[in-house]
Amino acid sequence: MAQENVRSMVQLKEKRRAILVTFTGFVLLLAGVALVPASATTGILYGYLLGAVAVALHLLTLRFLQRYESKKFTEGYYLSILIRFLLVLSLFTLILLFGKIDQLYFTLSFIISYLFHSVIDFILIHKIFAKDTYQNQ
Repeated sequence: MAQENVRSMVQLKEKRRAILVTFTGFVLLLAGVALVPASATTGILYGYLLGAVAVALHLLTLRFLQRYESKKFTEGYYLSILIRFLLVLSLFTLILLFGKIDQLYFTLSFIISYLFHSVIDFILIHKIFAKDTYQNQ
């Protein structure tokens, strides 16, 4: 019982840290937007948000799949990668086709945002799995 409380406290601390880093990234993005032409601002914000949505879908998938054993987790995870990829690709294409935005700034913003959020995501996942492995030994 005590181990469960410690684990939930650690996970809460990690979530807070991830939210703080994401918020900091968003503040830095807003500061950077002030330095670019006004016509590029919408493209940058759309790109950032699309990158954040892609990583949020990944976190939701992990949250949903974490209760399954290893084989079923792996199967579901790989299927979710395909679904997330197609969903993000569809959104990316729709925004490029129908959005009246600067496509270069949008694309660069999306790539940078996706990498930024993915690194944070992988660090968080690694810490959780490392602590779980350490506690199970």
